Amino acid sequence: MSPLVLMLDDLLPGGEGFPPARAIGLADWLARHPEWLEAAQAVLAALPEGFAQAEPAAREAMLRGVESADPALFGRMLTGVYSGYYINPVVRGVIAERTGYAARPPQPEGYALPPFDPSLLETVRRRARSYRE
Repeated sequence: MSPLVLMLDDLLPGGEGFPPARAIGLADWLARHPEWLEAAQAVLAALPEGFAQAEPAAREAMLRGVESADPALFGRMLTGVYSGYYINPVVRGVIAERTGYAARPPQPEGYALPPFDPSLLETVRRRARSYRE
């Protein structure tokens, strides 16, 4: 298994119905998003030698070391990794099943909203114009 896939599985191991990162092809998703792949590769480069051969607990300690040394880089990498994971249809399906909330983009279906109350705009309507014609 590649160091990238190992790292992704360490970060998102799955469980309780959620798939591990490797099961949804998260490394392939990152490869299609260079801005996130770059951050992941930078974290991999910062890891000590032997990361891929280490036991899971040792890999976790190595990842925590990189996170402590460069929280901004680690945070950037996590943003990309979590973005790819939580937009995956399989993961969204698990979220929908577990929460009862439709884990989908709001458009094009939208969400049911209460009717708009135009009286909310009265304060703004009473103000003088703040721009020129």
